Amino acid sequence: MKSKILVMAALTMLLINGCSSNIYQAEEPEISEADETDNQAENMTKSVDDVNPNTDFLILDAVYCDNVSTTEDKFAPFFDIAYGKTGEVTSFADGYNTSSFEGEITIKRKTEESSHVKYIFYENNKMTFQTQNRNDMAWNGAEYIQFKDINGDGCEEILIAYYTRGTRIYSLIEFYIFEKENDKWKIMLNYDVNDETNVSKMLKDSGYSSEKLVDVRLEENYIEVSVLDGDEFIDGIYYPRGYQLKITDNTQVMD
Repeated sequence: MKSKILVMAALTMLLINGCSSNIYQAEEPEISEADETDNQAENMTKSVDDVNPNTDFLILDAVYCDNVSTTEDKFAPFFDIAYGKTGEVTSFADGYNTSSFEGEITIKRKTEESSHVKYIFYENNKMTFQTQNRNDMAWNGAEYIQFKDINGDGCEEILIAYYTRGTRIYSLIEFYIFEKENDKWKIMLNYDVNDETNVSKMLKDSGYSSEKLVDVRLEENYIEVSVLDGDEFIDGIYYPRGYQLKITDNTQVMD
């Protein structure tokens, strides 16, 4: 019975809204809740691997740029505060200090025996959700967490992103965007370079490579995803060219 349910859920995610080939709809996921103790967090079996994110998003705009790579400055707080650390790392999250969750949410980081990195989020001392990367990261990989209200409802969404360092630029291997709805946290969008996700489907159906993402950031009214689309050296200068995509909820009205 369980396998039949999983198959039905997978088929549901393949349904495409008839209004646009870039809009996807699926059943709303459920994120397990747990008590605030670390032991229960460790034993939590329900994670991002077990849910199918609900999404109703589209690519609103695409801007071609000579340089779509992220900068080292973006990861400075991570390397200063969280790199290699097990324990609380709340202060390295971008936008946390100006968010409505300041003082309410605490973030803990743990490196597993597999070398994968787990982030555990506590709200008012209660463990609410966690993420863990599924893909291996190089020793010089980087992580990024951002708080930003992208839909104007007064409640910030949370981005958790995992990067790996190449010979010239960082590449994005996974990201998860969580939103709070009816006092519960759920996944809004997610991406995995080695798996089919709602983001990769959106990119493929729109003619973009889902294997060459180099950056993601939450902005006001949209999510910015950068896709590498060819690179070259000119007079000794490296140009990682590509597109900056604006992804938005199709219910949002853009200026």
